[in-house]
Amino acid sequence: MLEVLKEIKDMRSEVNQNLDKLNHKIENVEREMRLIMEENVELKNCVKRLESKVEMLDRAARRNNIILHNVVYSSDDTENTVRDIFRSNLNIDEGIDIQHVHRMPSAKTTILVTLGKPTQRIRILQSAKHLKGSNISISEDFTEQTRAVRKKPVPHLKRAKGDGKFSVMKFDKLQIETEIFRLDEAADKLVKVRTLKPQTWMCDNDDIVFPGYIQLRKTRQKLKGAFRNSGGILALVSTEISNRITTHQSVSRNILWLILRLENIVLTLGVVYFSPPNSSIYSEEPIFSILEDECCQLRSIYPNNHLIIQGDLNARTGNGHSKDIENDDPKYLPIDDDFEYDVDWDIPRVSQDPIINSRGKQLLDFCKVNGFRICNGRLHSDKDKGKITCLANNGQSVVDYVLCGSETI
Repeated sequence: MLEVLKEIKDMRSEVNQNLDKLNHKIENVEREMRLIMEENVELKNCVKRLESKVEMLDRAARRNNIILHNVVYSSDDTENTVRDIFRSNLNIDEGIDIQHVHRMPSAKTTILVTLGKPTQRIRILQSAKHLKGSNISISEDFTEQTRAVRKKPVPHLKRAKGDGKFSVMKFDKLQIETEIFRLDEAADKLVKVRTLKPQTWMCDNDDIVFPGYIQLRKTRQKLKGAFRNSGGILALVSTEISNRITTHQSVSRNILWLILRLENIVLTLGVVYFSPPNSSIYSEEPIFSILEDECCQLRSIYPNNHLIIQGDLNARTGNGHSKDIENDDPKYLPIDDDFEYDVDWDIPRVSQDPIINSRGKQLLDFCKVNGFRICNGRLHSDKDKGKITCLANNGQSVVDYVLCGSETI
């Protein structure tokens, strides 16, 4: 009997040892599986990033392209045919640099045209309204992925047009009246992305009505030979507070100062637009020097003044680490590390745009010298997000900002 019990005990011990070995092997297998799954996730993310980069490169390669549809095939030179359409149908006789044209092999009535500049593409697309009533139409040269995305909201587009609403596809999103939507495919419904704040391209004699608001604006002089006005700055002020609003004259046509007198403080809002260096309306005026001088003036005139600056600065500031700029223009000298700067708050700034350019470096230096803080990616609904503010066919960036001093925050 004792021998049987001993044998059973030995067998039990052996089973336990085998179970321990088996559990150890299972743990090793699970560990390896976790590593494989993590690597798989990383590889999938890597593939997505690469696909995104390829898509962006494909979009960039097409940004100067347009496509002409239903052009009757003939033996004439294709470029002459295209120029004749521009001249006869679009009333565009000059200023168009055609780099390359060819008829699509799959459809001889379709012509792909490569232009010299994106502005020429925009000009032609804006003139395409003159083709109404003819068989010819003009479209952008979208990538295959974008074309697939644009097809899905078409039923919603037709429904909105049937209701008498202005509706149009904007790249891969749908605009209905002044609102932009994206399609939630799972629920098959439109999700609002944003409300448009339209660019008016007005001149001094133009007038538009916004009920309940007064207009304060600065317009630029139209460039000679330009096909549209040069735009400017338009601020809408509610009639409920308009009697407390005054303006401060700026020496720049790119800065509009609005002053709101409250009970104990003065709130000053600077609305600005700084054109990019490659723009036809680019000005050599020292914008940041002018802005700095006028901030000093306003602070001296109104001692209890709270300054806020907002607008399109066409500056890219990354996450604010100005000392990490590489290959920047050497003519912009950096502020010394021992510069006395009041670090009055330590809220980190987040931005989805990692790039810093020379204009961004100037903006960061301006903020340091004049005690301003970039609110993007720090406050309210944009906190810890730093959302993209500019989305174009050639990419996206953060170029629109709200700046304010610590006393305002």
